[in-house]
Amino acid sequence: MHHLHHLHNRFGFSPTPTEWQKLQSESVDWAITKLLTDARQNPPVATPNESIPENIRMMNDAERAELFKERLMGVATINAEWLSRMANPQESALLERMCLFWHGHFACDIKSGGLAASYLNTIRKHALGRFGDLAKGIAREPAMIRYLNNQQNRKQSPNENFARELLELFTIGRGNYTEQDIKEAARAFTGWSSNFDGTFRFRRFAHDYGSKTFMNRTGKWDGDDIIDIILEQRATAEFLAAKMYRYFVNPGDDPQHIAQIANHLYDSGYHIGETVEFIMRSDWFYAPGHWHAQIKSPVVLIAGLMRSLGIQTEEPMSLIYMERMLGQVLFKPPNVAGWPGGRHWIDNATLMARLNLPSVMILGSGLVGRAKDDPKASRREDGPKQLRVTVDLRPLLTLGQADTPRVALQQLAAYLLPGIEPPLDLIERYARASSPQESVAFAAIRLMSMPEYQLS
Repeated sequence: MHHLHHLHNRFGFSPTPTEWQKLQSESVDWAITKLLTDARQNPPVATPNESIPENIRMMNDAERAELFKERLMGVATINAEWLSRMANPQESALLERMCLFWHGHFACDIKSGGLAASYLNTIRKHALGRFGDLAKGIAREPAMIRYLNNQQNRKQSPNENFARELLELFTIGRGNYTEQDIKEAARAFTGWSSNFDGTFRFRRFAHDYGSKTFMNRTGKWDGDDIIDIILEQRATAEFLAAKMYRYFVNPGDDPQHIAQIANHLYDSGYHIGETVEFIMRSDWFYAPGHWHAQIKSPVVLIAGLMRSLGIQTEEPMSLIYMERMLGQVLFKPPNVAGWPGGRHWIDNATLMARLNLPSVMILGSGLVGRAKDDPKASRREDGPKQLRVTVDLRPLLTLGQADTPRVALQQLAAYLLPGIEPPLDLIERYARASSPQESVAFAAIRLMSMPEYQLS
């Protein structure tokens, strides 16, 4: 049964109690097929209505500040909607997890709800399609264009920011290109810009139509041509395969398995969905050495908690505050390299917040610590915030029903901590209460507050 939980933890989020009960009567092959089938349904994220001033240059400072605030609230709305989709069992867990992976890969700090929706929808459209289409789509996204200054990339004075990150972080990786390749790629992307309303615009008079020599190929290349040439290099497949392996399989490298992923990615024409299926159907993916090898990212942890505890909220800022408290805010990576992950997720502040979060949610106190990025965090008067969430423990209660309290506790532990042997005697004493629902609540708190729950 741990194979099924491992599959869902890595290529989705923690299964809900109801999903877990159903999975116990199914095979791994069935679970893989269902994950892939569900991912074919891809409802887009709605674009928020944002006012577009006729002439922003004529606005005063107060009007500009109000416009900036409105844009940031739009980002918060898209953030909360996406996190809610990750937690919603009616949505495709595989699709949402793949979108999260590509968001970390094509890291972009976005300051407008409209741009966030457009960027996320491009990722959603191609998350399990061909990587070339995804890369070309992201290169046209106004959010990325603005983030990496391609607005300023003109034939008279090429800006190399996007071209450099395209090569170093998004496709082929360091050591596989030259500084001259960066300069020529930048020329190919001249004129790729955006309008104020957040749509892509090719400024033909700013584009360099001249001949360019890139990776020993000469021609009048544009941005799409550059991406095609990059994809011809096997080093690109190797770079992407290593990143997929570290994210979905194990943070350490295994050259043999990475090579298998790279060969499948390259030979399939960089088809992401087929490569993901190859990993999921590989026997080595389920090796015990990969179990509990990953530290859950804050977003993965929150989405899993929401799925396990039936958490709902009508206050989007509660979800975003949890992200801030744990150190990962969607659409706000620390830099273009994305979140470093692994042990970087844990420090003294975030570990305590992680361990206390289940108790805060289940007991309903709603009080949590200060956000990690809060500039007022050192002020005593800046007290803990309140999370406005509701918890539905009925599915957990159904999962924990058994002939004896001990068997019920074992079933609950097998769901929340698969493959782990928690101290059931201690937890059983801690969970004694006047009603079955209280017993399940206290047992869940104890199990989810164990350090092992932070692992996937």
